[in-house]
Amino acid sequence: MKKIWAIRKSEEGVSPVIATILLVAITVVLAAVLYVMVLGLVGNNSNSVPVIGLNRGSGVTNITWTITTFEGGRSVFKSDVYVQLRANGTSTFTMSTEPLLNATGTHGFSYSSAMPGDYLGVGDVLSLSKNYQQGTTLTLVNADASSQYCMLTV
Repeated sequence: MKKIWAIRKSEEGVSPVIATILLVAITVVLAAVLYVMVLGLVGNNSNSVPVIGLNRGSGVTNITWTITTFEGGRSVFKSDVYVQLRANGTSTFTMSTEPLLNATGTHGFSYSSAMPGDYLGVGDVLSLSKNYQQGTTLTLVNADASSQYCMLTV
């Protein structure tokens, strides 16, 4: 069987210059979309404040919370944590925002570290004397109190 090839001179394709420009443009657009997607996935985690997981216990004289987990992946410097104490959820008594390391002994609050070092860690204990009424809140915040690590309620 004999094949016959017909050459049509009236139908032309896209010129090589236009084809090259189109390929480069498509590649740039796809690269930009991929960059924005990756930036969105990575960028949110680095700016988020870690959430501290706690386990509540009760002793003879104190209510205790033991740090069990950190959600958010990054470590928290002890020097970056501040304590706010609000009695019974009202404004009748509010401890000013105090650095965690300086707040021990203030208004019945204490902090003890499970391991030496500069970071909060699993096993660290936050304690509040039992003379507070139910509804009193203890909040761990960042330096300017714009973000919370956790809120504890008596």
